[in-house]
Amino acid sequence: MNVSELIKEYENGSSLAALGRKYGYTGQTIKKYLEKEGVKIRSQKEQNKFSPQNQRKYIINDNYLDNIDDSDKAYLIGFLAADGCVMKDGSIRIALSSVDKEILQKIQNVLETNYPIRDSMTKDGFEVSTFVFRSAKIREKLSEYNVVHNKTYSFTFPNSLPQKYIIDFIRGYWDGDGSVHYSNGYPRTSLCSYQKEFLEKVLEILEKDYQIPKVKLYKKKESNTWYFQYSISSSQKLYEAFYRNIENKKLFLSRKYSKFKELFGEINSHEPAASQEEGKIV
Repeated sequence: MNVSELIKEYENGSSLAALGRKYGYTGQTIKKYLEKEGVKIRSQKEQNKFSPQNQRKYIINDNYLDNIDDSDKAYLIGFLAADGCVMKDGSIRIALSSVDKEILQKIQNVLETNYPIRDSMTKDGFEVSTFVFRSAKIREKLSEYNVVHNKTYSFTFPNSLPQKYIIDFIRGYWDGDGSVHYSNGYPRTSLCSYQKEFLEKVLEILEKDYQIPKVKLYKKKESNTWYFQYSISSSQKLYEAFYRNIENKKLFLSRKYSKFKELFGEINSHEPAASQEEGKIV
């Protein structure tokens, strides 16, 4: 028996019992050989991690949300709060129009994962891109920020987020459930949610920290959705708050950023009082 080869196989995950069967010894004899060579013997719990049934087909950075210490992590929580879904089986799912597939690729990159993005076609002929991944630790961390299974009617603002990254959380949520559109011929921005209290909190933060005046909340007649809408001047302030130092941020929806920049990057026109009529979402 080649001892150096034995050590190498053990360090690569082979169990004492498996090595014993291979070399014609008991597991205890293999253990003595290894201990004599100064090899630390794994506990049963540690050994279980090497079992085939416990091996992951896909890799992911389970620790990504351990500390919310940059804008991208806060953005991801916001985006998942709006457009993500924590499934009953524990997986996390995002399904978007394939027009916005690039944000799924960006999320895939920051999570350092090889979980695939799958493209499909709906029965109505729309191209959809879906990203599903699993991580018990990320799922647990998301729950700390109220992103849980069946969150649609229960989601509340995650007050535990670090203050300096709250605007990035809101930006992520806006990329999911907000819009940039025209109303009565003038560009507007709006945000919707099933939770009136959530929108009230967003308005409060944007007024207090970014001097964007509060506006009224309205309930859509055809659904239980609440929304608010900003005029041009307030939308410009929102644009400036969202995209300051954007070159240092990995996560943002390029299509929406481009539309924000096009409509609110430089505002020189005068407008009448803002209408609350919804326009075409872009």
